[in-house]
Amino acid sequence: PESQDQAARTLAAWPWPWCPGDPPGQAPAALGTRLRRELELLLDHDTWPVALGVLREWGGLLLLDSALQADRHWRRRLHWARRFRLPLVVALVAMAADPLALAERLQLPHRQHKVLAQFLVLRRQLAEEPGAGGALMPSAHEQESPWHWCERLESPGLSPPAVALALVCGIAPRRPLLRWLLRWRHLGPEQTSQELIAAGVPPGPGLGERLRRSRRERLERERP
Repeated sequence: PESQDQAARTLAAWPWPWCPGDPPGQAPAALGTRLRRELELLLDHDTWPVALGVLREWGGLLLLDSALQADRHWRRRLHWARRFRLPLVVALVAMAADPLALAERLQLPHRQHKVLAQFLVLRRQLAEEPGAGGALMPSAHEQESPWHWCERLESPGLSPPAVALALVCGIAPRRPLLRWLLRWRHLGPEQTSQELIAAGVPPGPGLGERLRRSRRERLERERP
């Protein structure tokens, strides 16, 4: 009980002049590094669901972000993140009010910061209504096309970890995202470039177009 009271007093006192909501770049660097390292250590143990649950009961996640303190789905999200082999700290930070600001404050590695940025782009695109000019969902027909999803999800600025993070966070539509992650992105053209060249197709833009058309034909035979 004395330790719990001490934790509550420490959280209430917040001994630094910086607090969540202030510019992340003004937070003490040692504070962000320490919080990240402690989180990584906690999440590396099998008992992380219990430990993180206790921290939440104490109000400790307010040190990170008020949205995370109020989040009721963190346990399920982090369990799925482990199954997708995503860093648990990234899955936790993803549902903060401002994930990139929190990532900056915690000084997450560049590759993790990049995945979070890509995830936010994808989430914004998927939230756009069909026909509203969005990049991912311009029409209901294209929404159902495996080729459409490959074209969009394989565009510059996105990556498989970002798509996996969207699935972990419950972003819809789940079915095409999951099928792209597990199958569609691995499907290539019916014939390789070497086979086409051997068949008489000269190297150059025409060869690239033949490969692209061949892959599209293969994907269009896939079940949406």
